[in-house]
Amino acid sequence: MLGQAYRITGRIEEAVSAFKKCLLRGPDSIFPDLGFVGTYGMMGREKEARAEAAEVFRMDPNFSLDRFAKVFPYKDQSVTDNLINALRKAELK
Repeated sequence: MLGQAYRITGRIEEAVSAFKKCLLRGPDSIFPDLGFVGTYGMMGREKEARAEAAEVFRMDPNFSLDRFAKVFPYKDQSVTDNLINALRKAELK
């Protein structure tokens, strides 16, 4: 959640750092990888975003942005839309 808060508030480098720490604590969790996909997508680092997207699909071959958006909504729809758009840039569907 800290990484997401940093990303939403524009503290992108701090978001990356928070997601790295999260990944160390829970290497089998899909959420740090999703965080990286969204953050790297927002940074314009498409190659890294796609590599993390591949990891998301490895962990969950049935991953769906539609399902993700329904279970992970933000009160401010523009925040959800920005994240979904960044995830799409990395070819998550």
